Amino acid sequence: MNHIKGAFSSPRTPQIDGKPFTLQNGRVLHVTVHTLLGEGNAEVSVSGHKFIAKLEAPMEAGERYWVQVKQTENGISLQLIQNKVPKSDESVKNIANDLLNQLSLSNKGKDMQALVIELIKNKVPIHKDMLLFANKYLQQDSSTDQMKVLVELAKNNLPLSDRVFMSLREGKSKDTFVNLLDDLRSKLTSNDSEALEIIKKIQQPLNRVASENTAIKSLATLLNSTATFANRLAGFDLLKSFGIIPQQAPMNAWREGVTNAIVHQFSSNNITGSTLESFSKWLQMNASNFDVQLYSNNGEKVNETQFRKVISMILGDQFVNNKGKSESSFIDLAEKLFSLFGEAKKNTVEMNFSRLLTKWMGRVPDSNEAKLFQQLQLQVNEDLATLIKGEDFGKSLKNMLRSFGLNFEAQLNKNADLTGFQNTLKQQLLQLSNEHPLLEVRELADKMVLKMNSQILQSQDNSPFLNIIQQFPMYLFGKNTDITIQWMGKEKEKGVIDEDFCRILFYLNLDNLNETLVDMQVQNRVISVSIWNDNQDIKEVSQPLIPGLKQGLEQVGYHLSTVNIKIPDKRKNLSNLMVTDNSSTTYTGVDLKI
Repeated sequence: MNHIKGAFSSPRTPQIDGKPFTLQNGRVLHVTVHTLLGEGNAEVSVSGHKFIAKLEAPMEAGERYWVQVKQTENGISLQLIQNKVPKSDESVKNIANDLLNQLSLSNKGKDMQALVIELIKNKVPIHKDMLLFANKYLQQDSSTDQMKVLVELAKNNLPLSDRVFMSLREGKSKDTFVNLLDDLRSKLTSNDSEALEIIKKIQQPLNRVASENTAIKSLATLLNSTATFANRLAGFDLLKSFGIIPQQAPMNAWREGVTNAIVHQFSSNNITGSTLESFSKWLQMNASNFDVQLYSNNGEKVNETQFRKVISMILGDQFVNNKGKSESSFIDLAEKLFSLFGEAKKNTVEMNFSRLLTKWMGRVPDSNEAKLFQQLQLQVNEDLATLIKGEDFGKSLKNMLRSFGLNFEAQLNKNADLTGFQNTLKQQLLQLSNEHPLLEVRELADKMVLKMNSQILQSQDNSPFLNIIQQFPMYLFGKNTDITIQWMGKEKEKGVIDEDFCRILFYLNLDNLNETLVDMQVQNRVISVSIWNDNQDIKEVSQPLIPGLKQGLEQVGYHLSTVNIKIPDKRKNLSNLMVTDNSSTTYTGVDLKI
């Protein structure tokens, strides 16, 4: 049985001025004539949309023509502008002149003619309002650059507004988010503390992981009864500085302090069910000799008194000593205990960690606490640089993207109340661009907002397929670069890509490897990866990393099929492969072909 091919095989719904496809009077279209119906009527289509119209001049079935829409009392008619599709530059120029004469715009100069020629070559529907909007930008310097933006605006049928144009133009600029963010930070003062704090979060994406690992190592030091008293006391003081244990708590009451901190999270319902379940399974494996239960026989979780008893038992010497004397066993125990702290407490730990970094790193330690902090921080940095877990990196990336705030307006549309919203860079940039006393700060902040908006405008929502573009700065171990990710695939639910069938493109420009494009295609959770780079040694360098990649993917339910290393065509810019033209995109089943 032949299935009707709707949005699955059609390009995205054309829009003009941000509205669904319409046949406005005066609009110029590139139509295909399908069937001649008699009495001058025909079935025609444009961009996959079929309709019936009256032809004001003879046309042939199966041919394409440039026509102008006319709406009358009797319906829609199409006035022929040029016979068939132009096949030479001269004929394209002729059709452009005919079209400008038709729209009474023949006096607008060569730049307008060049724009119309580009629109014709790209088979983009043309409207007089769009050309009048474009005219003011074509009068400016660098009209060639302006024209590229105007063609993209028309091609994607975006609203005809100055902010949209400026956003697209900024998206094509060579300025990177890394450079813009560094520049903005240098111009802000202590009066801009909120903006500086959010910039610091983005520029230190592993800060959350580092703060948690340092706190865990501090707790492990305190738990370790074989450590020197000075080190255990320093670990205790660090936990107080991190905001885990109250400042007034004495060292001989450290168990009560840690217990109270964890039980408070339990009583405040800050411990998620999944975390409690994971902790319960760990207890069953590691506390088999002890009578500890987090759930009753009917499956309900224990009350606060019973939970306190469990935590007190875990922190007791009998259980701790039973765990063994190795450093890894204490770190394992500390990790499980730290997992019971809620998100708010972990945010507090991260904030205090940043404060201690500023206070102590790079200076001669003036206390055992400072000395231990520096030692632990060096260990954590070394671990992160050499053995960073995919889970930790993923968590850091999510936190950074959340702080970046690309979807700030979308969240605002859903809920006008900003109470409880995470502070984001975009939110801060909007405030700076509107309120900051320094003009250069306002201009720089607005420039970044426009650059953020450009990728949202390029992301297409073509039900049932999504094409989402995200560009953001990545700061890792002194290697700072902008990363562009393009997600393409079926829409599983509103705004969510089906992770079983999708395609993901990563573009980044690295110091040593230069332009690199990673093309990851997912079919039924089977992944094939293609890496485009002109470095001849990349294949040899990448081979030892593939087993680890395969193992990591298997842990999250994916199977790695192939990894191909490809040399790009020297004539093509890899960044141009990121944003595809959906008018030429076709779908066969779930396989995306570009």
